[in-house]
Amino acid sequence: MILLKISDQVYSGFSVPVFQRDMEVMTDLNERVASHLIKERLLGDSADAFDWRTAPDLHKQGIPDIDSVVTMFGNAISHLTRLKAGVEAPPEDMNISADVWGSVNKSGAVRNMMNFAPLHWRGIYFVKCATRVTVEIASPYPQSPIPGTGKYSKPQTKIVLEPHTSTAIVFPANLTHTIIYSPGEGENIAIEVASGVLLTEKEKAT
Repeated sequence: MILLKISDQVYSGFSVPVFQRDMEVMTDLNERVASHLIKERLLGDSADAFDWRTAPDLHKQGIPDIDSVVTMFGNAISHLTRLKAGVEAPPEDMNISADVWGSVNKSGAVRNMMNFAPLHWRGIYFVKCATRVTVEIASPYPQSPIPGTGKYSKPQTKIVLEPHTSTAIVFPANLTHTIIYSPGEGENIAIEVASGVLLTEKEKAT
């Protein structure tokens, strides 16, 4: 699936906006965020046996380094909401609620076929990519199987993103997606967001 660039850092696929920002590698910030998640044990010990571990409710921790990442997500989400809904409201006039968590994913892990409906936006900031990472976003449009053939009436399509360290992506939360961490050495660290946006009556009328 080819993404069409519609503005700075925003692309269109399946006629929905997708934000991808390959930021300059912020080594100091990334190291501090990784330290918060791992050395300070926000992850806890209960999930160490799995391919990924999670630290929930990061937006409630009051950690400035993580809050700066959350602010970046808020700016991207407000921009995408303006594009999708046709409103001109600035970020501070939008009621953006978000669950924010950190994840540490083993190389070779696959987080398969998830979505976050009925929320509006899904975001991931890749703090550290130890191996190649692929994000596959499935088409939101239904496809009808052709009886007896195992084929579909139109090709199954997907958006494929290949983020690296310091890449941020945001896309509609109802899109089913898979995150694939290629085999190799090391762990992959991310800050993840699932967000809802409430538009006031004034904003809807804008």
